[in-house]
Amino acid sequence: MKKILPTLIFLILQIIATSQNNKPIAIDDNYTIGGFAPLNVLINDYDPDGNDISIIGIIYNQNNNRMDSVEFSTTPNIGKIFCYLNSCKYFGMDTLKYIICDNGSPSLCDTATVYITIPYTFCLKNEWLEGANIRCVANADGSLFYNKNKGMSGFEAPKDSGMYSIFSSALWVGGKDNSGNFCTTVLTYFGDNNRVGPYTDTSYYTWQEEHKWNRLWKIEAYDIAQHKLKWNQIGYQLNMPEVIVNWPAHGDTTKGQAYYLAPFYDYNNDGKYTPQLGDYPLIKGHKALYFIYHDNIADYPQGMNIEIHGMLYAIECNEALDNTIFLNYKIYNRSNKQYDSTYVAQWTDLDLGLSEDDFMASDVNRSLYYAYNGDSIDESGNGNGGYGNHPAAQSVVFLKGAKLDNDGNDNDFGIGINESPNGTGFGDGIPNNEYWGMNYFIVNNSGGGPQGDPITPKDYYNYMSGKRKDDTCFKYFNTSICSRFMYPGNSDTYWYGTSGLPQISWHEALSGNASGDRRGVASSGPFTFKVSDVQEIDLAYVFGRNTNIIGPQAGVNKMLQNVDSILL
Repeated sequence: MKKILPTLIFLILQIIATSQNNKPIAIDDNYTIGGFAPLNVLINDYDPDGNDISIIGIIYNQNNNRMDSVEFSTTPNIGKIFCYLNSCKYFGMDTLKYIICDNGSPSLCDTATVYITIPYTFCLKNEWLEGANIRCVANADGSLFYNKNKGMSGFEAPKDSGMYSIFSSALWVGGKDNSGNFCTTVLTYFGDNNRVGPYTDTSYYTWQEEHKWNRLWKIEAYDIAQHKLKWNQIGYQLNMPEVIVNWPAHGDTTKGQAYYLAPFYDYNNDGKYTPQLGDYPLIKGHKALYFIYHDNIADYPQGMNIEIHGMLYAIECNEALDNTIFLNYKIYNRSNKQYDSTYVAQWTDLDLGLSEDDFMASDVNRSLYYAYNGDSIDESGNGNGGYGNHPAAQSVVFLKGAKLDNDGNDNDFGIGINESPNGTGFGDGIPNNEYWGMNYFIVNNSGGGPQGDPITPKDYYNYMSGKRKDDTCFKYFNTSICSRFMYPGNSDTYWYGTSGLPQISWHEALSGNASGDRRGVASSGPFTFKVSDVQEIDLAYVFGRNTNIIGPQAGVNKMLQNVDSILL
């Protein structure tokens, strides 16, 4: 009995010793990443007993605007690594904690911290404009309605419906310099020819300057009204809206920027924007997005050294305005060159729900172009909801185009030289106040060929001046007659597009074309763009859909009804 007891005690101690489990050891990690990255944080962690360890949880701040996503990887490495994607709008340091546990009995755990350094990389910022019935996105480089960071459509009509009518839209400008070279500032879906912010001397355009201007200013008329009432109240001044405080009223002249940029009301007329002294932004509409960009002449020698200020805005008032997004451009010639025979144009990739079943058209007298469904039912596709058996129509309207060169005359309403049937100020008895309307409209095909995607500055300029890439004109339907406008239907009652020669009605739906993905560009001009000149352009994106009548024409009729309402 005396010999058995020590043996039992020894066995019990052995069992206790072998069953005792030590917790795993998690060691802090450091990473430098930019973009999506798998983080193998277990590589320096270990378990003293040799047990398997795995990640069971991650602790992080979901609202710190530094992280886009963090998730466990899928098999076969589940519980071994996790994937981290930083927000493209953030650079600097981010931290998070992770929890590891072993498979011992009992299972024990430990935590460690991951320190993530995110270097600066340019990530284009955007903002959404919420109108009464339309929700749309704009990017800081001037590209519109294309959510570049997500690769998705960004003109939702009606808003919150999951249905989109525009995929992308952007301004084109083109002219000839004193040597006859074609110079353009253009953008479609992608491109590195534009820089965010005002025109800046190249030597001063650092990443810090780029980061400063990589934004849009989102503001509402209500904010401004409140500011006008409360600007001199101490409590308000301490909590003044950021967009009012940082309104881009002035540039840094030591960097080659213009002093006056975004418009503002100067309460005390001292020439300086000081919101704490009663100054406030001047905007259009009830809600607005303001953005500034210029072309990158250093990397694109065929550029123009121009600066563009855009204001995208919504007016909430009636059905027509609720279905319209307005756009104002101010285009500044910051170069030391004069550009002759200059045009401004608005390019748009119109996708009505399903993008592969659309047609395009122009309405000359109303100074617009539009897309409509090519069949009676618009299906869903490409991640977008379809409009069903109540297809929509979407237009781009030139409310005010480029200004004619001053010639001392009141140019007539008509179709002759320096005349227009769809511009403003023609034949009103006032000289030098004429603005072109839509002077040309073309539909270009994807791919190559004389009507394919433009590549060179000359290609872009040809499209803006109503020519194909091979310098030939666009011909009116089944004729040899040159036409300014494609698919005008019977809207060109003055035969402006065919130099006064009457023609039969021309619709794409009657031309034998198969419906498909459409993009078009309409231009306004020509004009002489002198050094330090500014051109101001006004556009409207008008949506229409009739949910009471089936078929594509009902959407077109509703859209045109809305256009007529805003043109009154």
